[in-house]
Order: sequence, then structure tokens, then C-alpha cells
Amino acid sequence: MVSADHSPTHSRWSVEIGEDGDVIESMMLSEQGTALIPVHIVNENLVSITISLNYSYPFDATVSGPESVSVEGSTDMKFEVIVRGVDIMDFEGGSEEPFEVTGTVTSRQGLPISVPGDSDSAEARMIIPTIKRMSLDVLGPTGHTDAGSETSLSVALTNEGNTREAPFNVQLTSSCAMMRLDLYLEGLDSRYEPKETKSRVVPIEIPQDNPTETCTISVEAIIYPEGDLSVKVTLNESVDVKIKQVASGQQGEAVSEITDTLSAPSLLAGIIALFVSAYRRGPYAGNRLKS
Repeated sequence: MVSADHSPTHSRWSVEIGEDGDVIESMMLSEQGTALIPVHIVNENLVSITISLNYSYPFDATVSGPESVSVEGSTDMKFEVIVRGVDIMDFEGGSEEPFEVTGTVTSRQGLPISVPGDSDSAEARMIIPTIKRMSLDVLGPTGHTDAGSETSLSVALTNEGNTREAPFNVQLTSSCAMMRLDLYLEGLDSRYEPKETKSRVVPIEIPQDNPTETCTISVEAIIYPEGDLSVKVTLNESVDVKIKQVASGQQGEAVSEITDTLSAPSLLAGIIALFVSAYRRGPYAGNRLKS
């Protein structure tokens, strides 16, 4: 328990972190990296005192609060210190650092103290919230994929939190009857450090006789963020793979195109033969016969 410093140098006043008489020993920062810290100063002296204030800076935070306060005799004062600017993703969830406020009396009843030494302080532990969050991304082929060919999917898991995570199971399935898939994606169910991404390329063979259809390929990741079976988080992402069956008639048309291309020299030979025939029937054909 954190308590005020009531040493012999301390003269009937106190500084505390808390409100309504309850001392705050620890505070959780928000997910935005902010906190409002209530400070309570009680002056039991009969005369007013002026107190200069200094603050510590946990997690490289920006701290805003009054630099000094004046408290009348036999009264108290309450104010809030703002802590902000903490990037909670830069620290592991559950990490703690102290916030401390220190007050030193600089004057009594408006008269400066030549050698200030009457001081008091209070401390509270600031805690980084634990963020458990993972994302799943699946990328598939674009356009049509011919039956009998091979394609692939890219699967990536990312730990977007600030604590370690370990997926329990990552599985890939297909909605199409002929392209039956039930694959356990080994390697993606290992431990992830904060901000770590692991990915895998999954090859998929499409059957030769698969009809023209759209197959939905789904990837499911099961996570137990609390480390037991009491809380279950399921991530599910899917992509559509458009399969096109190549008809046998299309293959025949391809063969016909090849045949037409090969017959072009025969057409050229026929044209040459016509020219030769016309030459033999020309005006000089009779002279050749008489000679």
C-alpha cells in the first residue's frame, strides 16, 4: 500500500492520489494511452501554504498538472493530473510503471521559506491494458481458373495485440463437392509475438472433370485468448474461386483452326496452276504448235 510521507520534516499536510477518502494504488491506462489521476492535498495547518509540484512520467507519457497550488489553512484541495501520449502497443500488456507526485512547501502565509524541505509524495502504479486481437487475411486467384489446373491461396495471421497469442487450430475447407478440401494449416497455429505475422501459400489442385462453378474456400482460425477453453474467438475469412470447364467442342475448334492454317500452301499452288494454264492458251500458243 502506498502511503504519504509523514517524516519529521513534514508539517501537518499531506498529498494523496485518490478520491473520496479512498487511496488509489494502481490505475489502468485507457486503450488510447490516457488517464486522469485525482490528487488530493489536505492542509491541517492554521495558516495557508504554497506547494510546488513535480510529477514523474511513466511510459514516456506527457503529464499535465498544476506547477504549484496554494491551500488555505484547515482546508483541502482536489485536482486532476492528465496522463496522455502513451502508445500502449509499444509496451507489453500488463506492464507497470510508477506515477509519482511530489509536493514541497515553498511558503507559509505568503512568506517564502529560505530552505524548502517540507515535502510529501504519493505514488500509483500505471498499468498498460492487455490487448488481445488477431486478424486473418486470405487472398485467392482473380478471374477464372480452368479445371485440371493448379492455383494457390495466401493465408496470413497477424497478432495485432500487445501480448503473446497462440491460435488453437487453423483449417481450410471448400464448398464444392468435387474439390473437397479439409486442410489443417500447420505452422500457423504456433505462438505469435506482438505485431508478428505468419503466412502460408496453399496450393490447390482443381479436378479435370470439375464443372463450371464458383467454389467458396474458407479459412477458420480458433483462438482461446484467455489461455483456457472458457472464452473462444473464431476468425473466418473466405474467397470465391471461379472454375471454368473446358468443353470438348472448344478443343475441336482449335484443331480445325490448325488444319485451316496448314491448307494455305495448297491454295497458293492452285493459283499458280491457273496462271500456267492461262499462259499456254495465250496468243503464242499456236506459233509453238506450227513450229
